Amino acid sequence: MRFWQTDFQVLQPLEHLPRPLHLEQEQQVNSRYDCDGKCKCGIIKFTLRGRGVFEYGGIRRQLTPGVAFIRNGFDDIRYYYPPDGRDPWVFIWFAFQGGMAMTMVDQMIEKFGYLYNFDRHSGAFTELLQYGAAGKRIVYLNAVAGSRLVLSLLHSLLDGKISDRLVRDRSRIPEVQEYIINHLEDPALSVASLARHFRLSRAHFSRVFHRDTGRYPDDFIRYQRLLSACSLLKDSNLNCKEIADRLGFSTPGNFSRAFRQTLGMAPLEFRRRGTMPSI
Repeated sequence: MRFWQTDFQVLQPLEHLPRPLHLEQEQQVNSRYDCDGKCKCGIIKFTLRGRGVFEYGGIRRQLTPGVAFIRNGFDDIRYYYPPDGRDPWVFIWFAFQGGMAMTMVDQMIEKFGYLYNFDRHSGAFTELLQYGAAGKRIVYLNAVAGSRLVLSLLHSLLDGKISDRLVRDRSRIPEVQEYIINHLEDPALSVASLARHFRLSRAHFSRVFHRDTGRYPDDFIRYQRLLSACSLLKDSNLNCKEIADRLGFSTPGNFSRAFRQTLGMAPLEFRRRGTMPSI
């Protein structure tokens, strides 16, 4: 069942500039509604009420109110009204073209996947609702206005995804720091091993860690190891080899070089006359 639809006509379009094609609010109540999503345009589908199902790569996800999905027209996906559905699935779908927009969608899918939360009160989404409220079958836009409409919708989805990810990543930084402190004796402790352990890409992990602590992970590891070395030099009778072994340095020579480069003196000299540093 179609509630309303609007076609967009972009005047003097530019080949690669994003341009809207079609907007429609629809309701589905029959399990025969089953789509593979193959088309030559990009699509954003916003669930307003009820529930749909989205499948990709053998993974099934629920499309509930406030959840949207994007597609680029060629991926192996499927979306449908659930066989056990009881309530109507009501959604708005928006079709668009343009090389810039399709490239952006490809990158969003690669980095964040197909599903996105959307804010029903955002400026970009309320603008869509206004077209339905206006009741116009055809809307004429110039190339700039059309491009702005497409990009504002993609940006709103991307902004929510990035914000969610930043909050999630930030909450893990104290966990990472505690893990580092508890594994200083592991010679395999490194940025790569930390990224693997916390299931993050190495570049993204380093970027988030530096943003939130002011240090890169390898600097923080070295900082903690040398701080522990200072304590051991002052509070124990362990020799340099024993300290190097305990703190995960590959050789006593590497330990001494790192110590001298950071504190400006050799470990034994620090034991005789050094004070606990602020490094």
